[in-house]
Amino acid sequence: MRGNGAQGQLRAGGRAVGSAAAPCSGLFKKCSVRQKSGDLLVAGLLLRPRPLKIKGMRILRGYLLRELLLVFAASLAIITVLFMSQRIIQLTEYAVNRGIGPAYIALLLAYHLPKVLAIVVPIVTLFSIILAVGRLSSDHEIVALKSSGVSLARLVPPALLFSALASLLGLFATQVLIPGAARASGELTFRIVKTRTEAAAQPGTFVSLLRNLTFYVRDKKPDGELIGVLLSEERGPQNQVWVRRRVVIAESGRFVHDPAALENELWLVNGVMVSEDKKAGRD
Repeated sequence: MRGNGAQGQLRAGGRAVGSAAAPCSGLFKKCSVRQKSGDLLVAGLLLRPRPLKIKGMRILRGYLLRELLLVFAASLAIITVLFMSQRIIQLTEYAVNRGIGPAYIALLLAYHLPKVLAIVVPIVTLFSIILAVGRLSSDHEIVALKSSGVSLARLVPPALLFSALASLLGLFATQVLIPGAARASGELTFRIVKTRTEAAAQPGTFVSLLRNLTFYVRDKKPDGELIGVLLSEERGPQNQVWVRRRVVIAESGRFVHDPAALENELWLVNGVMVSEDKKAGRD
């Protein structure tokens, strides 16, 4: 502090308005200078905070953008795991009960991720902005910025830049990742089903090909033709006794795989199908 009576000036991180030219009289009397928002009146001297310079604004905007990105990354990881929990449980059941290898399980999870990102990214973006601004308010950082003469409008550009980056990520996931993942997932599923069906066709063995589908073949020729095929499908509420059953018996059959259409089919010759419904009786 440096002063000489009413001629003094006070410098405390801002510009001193009270000076010899300022018509202030008395130590604690009001000044005739018009006060603005953010001005401080100390010992009869009007203090007007000095706005942050360009370098200070860059630091502020970088700090806010860094806070948004950190909250976004943490929230995205947590919410993505929650959204994929059902798929993880389903694929774990496939690995345990159907013998699908862990490498295939990891690939199927990775191919399912873009669909989740397209849903989660907008939610996490809004959540990140609300949480980051709320943290600034709870730590009284917004009050400090306003006291330094910084308008809250200066905080808008970092939020807009962050929203634009999140929008680009969502657009990339929707237009590029999802189509590519769907195609790769279909090809991988085709290979898994093809391998399992060919390996499951062991003569004289009952095999569960799919859920509630039992497969049996009496004999298998070297060219892949199946002799004496039996299929039994039971449908009903999960973990309950079946309500509808279909049994197919055929003289012969063959697995047909179409890589172009990504389809695996079982063609049967000279067969008969018997279906039974506990409510409607036998057909």
